[in-house]
Amino acid sequence: MFKKLVRALAALMCLAMAFPVFPAGADAVPEPMEVTFYLWGEQPVGMEDVIAEFERRTADTLNMKLYFDWSPISDLPNKIQLKLSAGEEVDANFDAQWMRLITAIADGVYTDLTEYFHNDDYPGLKAAFSPDLMSNNTLGTGKYYGIPFTQAYDTAHMIAIRGDLREKYGVPPVTDLETYLQYMDAIAANEPNMIPFATNVGREPTWVYDSVNYRVPIEKLNAGVWAEFFVMTNFSVDMYIEDYELKAVYVWGEPESARADFPEPYNKLDLRKYEMAYDWFQKGYLDPDAMTVEDGSGQFTSGKGASLYWDAANYLAISNALAASVPESQLEWYIVNPAVSGNLFGVMRGNYTAWNFMCIPSTTPKAKADRIMKFYDWMFSSLENHDLFELGIEGTHFIAIGDDQYRMPDGLDAADVYAMPGYQFTWNANFIRLSADMPPDVLAANKKCNDPSTYYNPIWSGFTFQTAAVENEIANPDFAIIADEWKLFHRGLAGEVGPAAAALLERNGNNTALMEDIAVIKAEFIRQFQEHLDARKIFDEENGTVYPK
Repeated sequence: MFKKLVRALAALMCLAMAFPVFPAGADAVPEPMEVTFYLWGEQPVGMEDVIAEFERRTADTLNMKLYFDWSPISDLPNKIQLKLSAGEEVDANFDAQWMRLITAIADGVYTDLTEYFHNDDYPGLKAAFSPDLMSNNTLGTGKYYGIPFTQAYDTAHMIAIRGDLREKYGVPPVTDLETYLQYMDAIAANEPNMIPFATNVGREPTWVYDSVNYRVPIEKLNAGVWAEFFVMTNFSVDMYIEDYELKAVYVWGEPESARADFPEPYNKLDLRKYEMAYDWFQKGYLDPDAMTVEDGSGQFTSGKGASLYWDAANYLAISNALAASVPESQLEWYIVNPAVSGNLFGVMRGNYTAWNFMCIPSTTPKAKADRIMKFYDWMFSSLENHDLFELGIEGTHFIAIGDDQYRMPDGLDAADVYAMPGYQFTWNANFIRLSADMPPDVLAANKKCNDPSTYYNPIWSGFTFQTAAVENEIANPDFAIIADEWKLFHRGLAGEVGPAAAALLERNGNNTALMEDIAVIKAEFIRQFQEHLDARKIFDEENGTVYPK
């Protein structure tokens, strides 16, 4: 209902969008303008047709000619930096905290876009990007340096299994962790050439632990402990907070003694998820070569893996790929997190900050920046406009079902599916269509994760660590080495967890340069985060923020 209301308001506000406001006058067609967007990946099939349809629809209003420049993900940040350094034009480009966004903002690379939001001259943007959303995406600057792309505050995860193998070995339907372990036992005992659990980057066994044990973070925060806050690449912290005062900070990688000021039992490291991963490795569930695997989902869909922990939003992609590679297979699944599959609300920690942005370099002329933002204003002015870039041409690339679902046209070949990476260009929580071809429980899980009432707003929402004062310390290569060592724990490959963790932390503690750099970064983090807590206390009091019990 909320999304329908937002769209209705957007439609009312955008009646004048047939002739957007430009300096030349409301009825004047603006001068033609070419705009290039720089993204990563490969251009979607059918992109030329989508652009042509856009240009046809808006020839008398926006009058833009669009181009897209695609690069490998590893090349895009350097490509943008080199082009700008050489004085070459970059109209608009994707950036993110995990690329160069924070440093680029500090260096003045990007245009402040604040004037375009909450502005009646841009009604589409005003309706689609609420003050609450944007307040969590200032990236610590108090301004808006990019258009944030996000759909939900978290993701519904499923465990996909081979139903044909489950039936073959007499395992009951997989509906919880206990029956899932029975299934993996059967695979380990009977399928020596298969990997029971196909590990993927960011989808390790420890993620299963976190999903099943969704109440662990709640138990910690009720003791004042906010755990595993990802501050920046290779740097995560646990915090002890009492009445909005930061009492203690532990940087992952420090000796355990650095937790001395945390309340018991949290003055000791919580290694339970890593112990589960090691237990799985000992039982033969995991690939001994998991550190070299780049495509765990491909292991599963090719038939080499017997199960996969994955995003439920990608159900159809997994289903189609498995059916194509292993025609005799039967896909089954279960939704891992009870907070998603059950009738529970306000118990999942929401990620209220987007991790993907469209930015406009400060070298882009003001007139072109205005036109780019008019383009996004147009896109977010109606579901029809948004569908064009996210799903393609209706009737050719997709069939709309109501205002929140779609299906593929009959006879559409998989090779001809238009697949825009929406996280780079179109995502917005008010414009979400889900495939009607998903099973009902998978569809319900995805809808649950798109419902804001599923989540609570963590105390770090809206905080972005400003790194300018500690750039030299962050450059210490040991941070990346430590992160790689923790990956071994996530994948069950570090050995017996207690001794292995103790040895790692002792070695770090004896690294004087590393400890000095951590101390400097921690001090700056504490200063900045306490300022955030002071503001957050006022916000929580004014908004009646409730944390789960």
